[in-house]
Amino acid sequence: MTASERTRAYVARLDQARATLAGEVEPDVAPVRHLSLAQRGEWVARACASAWAILRARPDAAAVLARRECPAPDFDHKWRILAARFRSQRQRSGG
Repeated sequence: MTASERTRAYVARLDQARATLAGEVEPDVAPVRHLSLAQRGEWVARACASAWAILRARPDAAAVLARRECPAPDFDHKWRILAARFRSQRQRSGG
């Protein structure tokens, strides 16, 4: 098998994996795909309220809430980029 054939086979496997993952998440994504930003916010708020209710019902809720996960090492860098992008877009739109 040539390098070119190996590359084509590798890309085909990646495409297949991407299609498989897209198919797996489609049932979760479909209900919110066409919602407005406000509707999505309400949907997220309901999901969070449900998750909070489930967590409160756990006997180990206090221990679970006490756990802290450190942010990714590049979190601060990515956050600054996103914040700068947001400010730039807001300035361009006059907001």
